[in-house]
Amino acid sequence: MTCRRLAVILAVLAVVAMLILGVLGFVVWPRLWASPPAARIVSPEAGALVTAGDNYTILVNADPGAARIELWVDGDPLRGAANPQPRSGQPWEAPQQWQATTPGPHSLLVHAYDASGRLSVSAPLTVTVVPPGLLAFVANRTGYEEIYTMRTDGGELRQLTSNGLTNREPAWSRTGALAYASTQRAGDLDVWRLAADGSGAAWLTTSSASDYAPAWSPDGRLAFVSNRDGGEDIYLMDGNGANQSRLTRDGFAGQPTWSPDGQRLAFTSSRGAAWDINVIGATGSSITRLTSGGRNWFPAWSPRGDKIAFISDRDGTPQVWTMNTDGSAPVRRSDFPAGAEHPTWSPDGEWLVCVAATGEGDGVNARELYLLKADGTMVIRLTNNGFSDADPAWYWPTSAATPQPTPSAPTAGFTGEYFANPSLTGVPTLVRADPTIDFDWGTGSPDARLPADGFAVRWTGTISVTGDGVYSFAVTADNGVRLWLDGALLVDQWRDQAVTTHQATRYLGVGEHQVKLEYYQRSGPATVRLRWGAMVATPTLVPPTAAPTPPPTATAVARATVIVDEREAGFQRGGPAGNWREASYGYGQHMLWTRNTQSAVSNWGRWTPVLPGPGRYEVFVFIPNNYATTTAARYRITHAGRQDERVVNQSIYNNQWVSLGAYDFDAKGGESVYLSDLTAERNLTRYIGFDAVKFEPRP
Repeated sequence: MTCRRLAVILAVLAVVAMLILGVLGFVVWPRLWASPPAARIVSPEAGALVTAGDNYTILVNADPGAARIELWVDGDPLRGAANPQPRSGQPWEAPQQWQATTPGPHSLLVHAYDASGRLSVSAPLTVTVVPPGLLAFVANRTGYEEIYTMRTDGGELRQLTSNGLTNREPAWSRTGALAYASTQRAGDLDVWRLAADGSGAAWLTTSSASDYAPAWSPDGRLAFVSNRDGGEDIYLMDGNGANQSRLTRDGFAGQPTWSPDGQRLAFTSSRGAAWDINVIGATGSSITRLTSGGRNWFPAWSPRGDKIAFISDRDGTPQVWTMNTDGSAPVRRSDFPAGAEHPTWSPDGEWLVCVAATGEGDGVNARELYLLKADGTMVIRLTNNGFSDADPAWYWPTSAATPQPTPSAPTAGFTGEYFANPSLTGVPTLVRADPTIDFDWGTGSPDARLPADGFAVRWTGTISVTGDGVYSFAVTADNGVRLWLDGALLVDQWRDQAVTTHQATRYLGVGEHQVKLEYYQRSGPATVRLRWGAMVATPTLVPPTAAPTPPPTATAVARATVIVDEREAGFQRGGPAGNWREASYGYGQHMLWTRNTQSAVSNWGRWTPVLPGPGRYEVFVFIPNNYATTTAARYRITHAGRQDERVVNQSIYNNQWVSLGAYDFDAKGGESVYLSDLTAERNLTRYIGFDAVKFEPRP
């Protein structure tokens, strides 16, 4: 009996053991040996171009089992995020902010950890940071040579001409106008002028000869080439085409470029077999030859005035060279297998854009635009489309020849309120007038009455703008800094940090604008600096004015004001449902967002108000503080049988109402505000936020 019981017990134990082994075999062991959950970067795409100074959103997608992720940039951890719903069993997304700084290639990858700490590392993805700027160039993308503009990162591509003829050699003025050569009249080349948005084309030369290769002087005159007197020579005229006069009597002159002081011009002389670079005074005196050996052409005077870039084939293939303005110290800067042409300088003199043939696709050996470090140490391809991109011109704002100082504020400058604490609370210990915000206190104190660590400053004042256009603001600081312009928050970096420069852009009209900058210093060295200057004078951007953020309930809104939220019946959306995302940000703590497209509309939204009556209304859009990173949200306002388009840089706003302007509405129905994902920025690199739209009555 005892033996039988023992046998039964052993049998039961055997069954239990088998069950345990089964559990281990089918449940535990696979988990122990399974690969850890992974994460990957879904935006930007590999090879994307990013503008230096921009705050860039990197979208990470993680597997359900990933408890947290870390974004690494160039071998260093940048920031991380935890799974917001670890029990959902669903993949999750983690948008990570990265400020692109140093131009050149940067490696991005993601570390993903499960709950037990096991690690997986994504394949590295390379993006390239480029200096900011605006380029005009010629492309045959429609089958004809037309003028285009775009940012150096490929964004905001815009076709300015569409006449189906020959258009070439665009040249920027310091105020943002473009001159170019075109066959629009009579079939011969003439010099034309137009605005940066493609409007207002004006015919400047009307001779029966060919007039081409325009070049703007710093004071707004134009040099150009003409064969009206037999040979090819350089002529001068006013910016409106008046007072045309002959400068050279060479008969073989071309490709003029001005010195930044407007006193001299460099040009190419192709007399005989030798092509050389010459310099002539702006009054026609003292011609000096600068080059010898091989053929030398396409001169480009640097904004600093100390160098001339040019093309030379003295070593065989045409390459980019630089030399001093007296012709000394020529140095080869490029090594393109099929050669290069047409260099143009960046406003700071640190970079060149040139054209190089790839031998791929259509066009003249598929010429593409390349960015070249002025010392030749780095080459970045800017265009890659199989067509021919040529004749680049980099926009130089006014006074680009020297570093932009802080413009003078009216008389009193800034009022600085200095607090003996980092939170700006209480009564300021010190109030004084600061002509500029440009301080490096090191480890010391701004004043004997303030501590060396743990203080804060609030500056308020005005800046004076003498020309309409887009202005760049740069704040350099350690620790926390915030910048407001006319009540709109441009920079919000209220956190401990190393010395960092934060940049933002804003359209400003002529007149005075209110500035407020707040800064706190926690410990260590203290630095804070504010710089600004004109970037691009383009009339297509509208000055967006920020209004105070409303409470998230409609009860606080005036009866005559109409708000259409994206969750209400007055909002419609279209496009692939899988491209839409919801987030708990913005007006009423809810918004929609999608990723941008570069060339065709995919997703769109339309806000249709029920207005109480006809009249003039100011239209505001609410820009959330997240998932709104596009710099070119194109809002289309349909009102009283008309349509107007306004472009808003969503990335510079933070939970704010932003004005699109005031318009007349007939309140008969069919009036709306429309926004799509088409921004012309590089595909899938930005987020477009869709939130509430407000219509406020105006006199």
